[in-house]
Amino acid sequence: ARLRERLALSVMFLVARAFETGDRRWSLRDLASDLDIPSGALGPVVDALESDGLLESTESETYLLGRDPAVVTLDSILCAVR
Repeated sequence: ARLRERLALSVMFLVARAFETGDRRWSLRDLASDLDIPSGALGPVVDALESDGLLESTESETYLLGRDPAVVTLDSILCAVR
């Protein structure tokens, strides 16, 4: 459970940082590579964040924030993956 929580926080940090800096968008493969974890293990975490509206997937299979970062709380991220 703690690994899922750490992964969720890391994913949200990377996607939010890309949003703030105008950097590239993250795909599941890119996130998995950066976090050094198999895509199959990260997929359920990303799916849970997307189901809770914290992430949105695009047609190009990349992820964007699903909510304004100012209203995303640590608790909302953790609850999404618990």
